[in-house]
Amino acid sequence: MEIVYAEWFDKWIHLWCQANKRKEAGAQFRLAALYSSSTDPSMAKKAISLFRQAAKGGMPEADYALGVCYERGYGVRKNAKLAIRWYQTAEGQVWE
Repeated sequence: MEIVYAEWFDKWIHLWCQANKRKEAGAQFRLAALYSSSTDPSMAKKAISLFRQAAKGGMPEADYALGVCYERGYGVRKNAKLAIRWYQTAEGQVWE
């Protein structure tokens, strides 16, 4: 899968950008995941923004991804309290 993304990254980005225009949480999450797989540091802010939009759309996977971002300092400052809050939000959505 990693090889496919690496070879077709621009094409995947274009397709998911088109899906994102429909404001679907799933498309936003997948596009954020693609951005976060890039080695370009400027993509991190785009990934964070899209993870937030997907989280607002009710995707627990996006909540979890934001927890990881805050835990590791990816695109945001490391913040253990916010990481825990996002993990708890994701857990609450999964179990409700």
